[in-house]
Parts: sequence; structure tokens; C-alpha cells
Amino acid sequence: MKLKTAIVAITALTSMLLFTSCETIIYGEGRIFDGQTLEPLDSVFCENGRNETYSDSTGFYDLHFGWITCTFGCKDIEFTYSKSGYQTLKVDNPYDQDIFLWKK
Repeated sequence: MKLKTAIVAITALTSMLLFTSCETIIYGEGRIFDGQTLEPLDSVFCENGRNETYSDSTGFYDLHFGWITCTFGCKDIEFTYSKSGYQTLKVDNPYDQDIFLWKK
């Protein structure tokens, strides 16, 4: 009888966790431009605390953070963009967003 009660309790708890939690993948992608000339910027260093990459010759970048658990709300992930001669920019969750860097 105790085993049956334990199994029912574990099943109920597992079901509650499955139906009340969620996960999502966080990533940033888009194009990076000079804020004044609007020309695409290549070789911009992009990082998010877990991964890093550089923009290509068209200013495009694609940077995944990975899966995060959002049981009590998804947290913002900060992405940083930097290039010599430009001001560093930090943006939260920049999915499908153009980024503009300004010269120092």
C-alpha cells in the first residue's frame, strides 16, 4: 500500500512539474550597422556570456545562448557588441533585431 501511494505521489508531482514549467532557446541574430553611415559592419565581436562570434561582411551575426528554463518567467540574456573605434553596446534578447554601433 505504501508503494502504491508513493507511486501516485511521484506521478502527480512529475505531472505538475511538466505542465507548469517551460523551456525556451535564447539567441540573437540580425545585422550590425554603423549608426551614422548605415553601412554594414563586419568583424563586430558578439558575445552573450556563454558563446561568441563575429559579424560577417554583410554585418550579419547569429549567436545562440542555448536552452533556459522559464518556470517562473524567462530571464533576459544580455548580448554585447564591440568593435575597435566604436562604442560597446549591450542589448537584452536581440532576436531578429538590427544593431547600430556609434563611433567613439
